[in-house]
Amino acid sequence: MVNDGNHLRTTKGLSFYDKITSAVNSIDSYLSNPDFGSDIDLSLYYLIQGSYKLAVIVRDEAELPGACQVSNCEELLENTNRELGKAIDERKQDHYVYILNHLTNAWKFAMNVMGANLNKEGSEEEASLTIPVEYGLDQNYPNPFNPNTTINYQLPAKNHVSLKVYDILGNLITTLVDQEMEAGYYNVNWNASQLASGLYIYRIISGSFVSTKKMILMK
Repeated sequence: MVNDGNHLRTTKGLSFYDKITSAVNSIDSYLSNPDFGSDIDLSLYYLIQGSYKLAVIVRDEAELPGACQVSNCEELLENTNRELGKAIDERKQDHYVYILNHLTNAWKFAMNVMGANLNKEGSEEEASLTIPVEYGLDQNYPNPFNPNTTINYQLPAKNHVSLKVYDILGNLITTLVDQEMEAGYYNVNWNASQLASGLYIYRIISGSFVSTKKMILMK
């Protein structure tokens, strides 16, 4: 694998996606500030669009005859396209950090097809691409919902995770997650078709991190 800078190969690609992910994290934190207005959305749009196009460029190159340098190319290409699809799905919900995570994974899978060993080259940079720097629990989407909703959360370290849903009186409705998990970005889908409309609460506990949010089931 030649590190000639074309199509964001290996170290340069890892550095690119690392910096883009950091930028999106920083910009995303200002979205709730009304002083910035549409400029924030426009900045995020350009970053996401550019990152998507670059991931597709490498994917297309990996699909060319003779590009395959490993034994599991078909599986890697399926993973590449699956991650690109996930990025598109997250884009519909404006989950910017998760979009970049999927685009980074798509780029890495395509690079693996062409023989790049990303576990050895630039390993410190690679680790920062996929591991969050802090715990987090996002607001479910959509909200209000009927009857399905998605809850995203992130873990900066391996730890036991408990994610439970309660009714407004504090009664346990269901346990969505109750296991030890590696650091990373996660999402869980919940179907509340058997429940009545109303306000529900979901809470995540992982180590000393505890976060609670409300969601509305509206049928």
